[in-house]
Amino acid sequence: MSVAESIFPPNVSVRNSPHTNTARPILLVDTGAWEGHRPNYYKTVLQIFCEQNIPVYALTSNTVAVTAFKETNHYTNCTVLDNSLAIWQKMVLKCLQSIETNQSKKAYFQLASIKPLMIVRFVQQKYRLEEALVFFSSLSDVLPKIPISLRSYFFPKQWTGIYVTPWYDTGNIFLQQDKKLRAYGDLSMGLDSCKQVFVIHPLYKKFFNRFVQKSCFQAIPEPINLKVNSNFEKAKELQKKAKGRFILTCLGSIGKKRNLITILEALKQLGFDRYFLAIIGKLQQSDYTAEEWNWIQIFLRQNKNHLFLSLDGFVTVEENFNALIAASDLIDTHYQNHPFSSNQLLKAIALGKPALVNQGGLMETIMKENEWSVIVENDAKKMAEAIESIKNNFTVSKDKHQAFLQELSYTTLQSRMLTTLGYSIQNNKY
Repeated sequence: MSVAESIFPPNVSVRNSPHTNTARPILLVDTGAWEGHRPNYYKTVLQIFCEQNIPVYALTSNTVAVTAFKETNHYTNCTVLDNSLAIWQKMVLKCLQSIETNQSKKAYFQLASIKPLMIVRFVQQKYRLEEALVFFSSLSDVLPKIPISLRSYFFPKQWTGIYVTPWYDTGNIFLQQDKKLRAYGDLSMGLDSCKQVFVIHPLYKKFFNRFVQKSCFQAIPEPINLKVNSNFEKAKELQKKAKGRFILTCLGSIGKKRNLITILEALKQLGFDRYFLAIIGKLQQSDYTAEEWNWIQIFLRQNKNHLFLSLDGFVTVEENFNALIAASDLIDTHYQNHPFSSNQLLKAIALGKPALVNQGGLMETIMKENEWSVIVENDAKKMAEAIESIKNNFTVSKDKHQAFLQELSYTTLQSRMLTTLGYSIQNNKY
């Protein structure tokens, strides 16, 4: 089975006919910033439900993008809702924010944290969708920090969603107070109205089952798009400029936590006769001290003939982003103090590319599970040795890789989500 066969969603569209599925409608919600992994998560979940001809109402911060996606795929069972609010509703939300700003932000009472739920409530009332199953594609955003006794008044009657970045095993990433707030918000998943929560690794499932004392958690593959635009010009330019050298690529938001200085020092030790570096995305100058930033700028100027720099913004089209990974020989996912996964790592593995990963966190776990590439601490000499080892010795276990592709596949994601929710949706009861 090829990567395309095991990963890519089938080219199936809903027929232009009235839907025959009598399941409870789904209100699919993400009113947060339309960036990062969120657009792809939202569209993938929308596709899963629409392909089953389940009535879907889409509430999103980017109605233009979702409408275009709907029309491209001919999803006649999807209605994109107007996300505008009445003046009085805007005033209510503004008052919540004002109260939050003026109070001392008590540890376990943040009134403004109910705003996302209030927006959902307003929309449900406007479109008479109180009986719809609400699906939050980015669940952690909507779990409020208010007394538990009050929460049931703000949540929909029945809701579910995907929790991407829990505070499990986060070490010193969050302040202790922030961890307590997250934990306090996460107790919302113990409400009767919470019917199911999807998490992106079995470790998270075990953790939340214990913490919330409720067996409503299901591990699913991370909803990522792995289609590759083989005609993406920037990917072609990268390979042309590299002239056959081993390409190490850093993508996305590149701040201090990406350990860029260590990577540059490692490449300096290795030399550029056999190696080539691509940095594509945004360098976050504010993350660095003046001395560090000056060192980075000097390095980039001195080695400009051995670099491919594209720092004018993010590559937001997934197929183009994937093309850059496919054109590279090694992907930088070497984060400092990053306990979560990275869809760049999953994309790299799926596309057969080695990745640099730091010690600790879920990414190390994923690397070990799949016997993939190397794990190396944040040290320039050891990183140089790791890069050299990858260049000369990287191999792929076909059986392990095939199992990974199957687990990450759209088919697995679709089956697991629909199987978990299917009985309840199809039979109009939970």
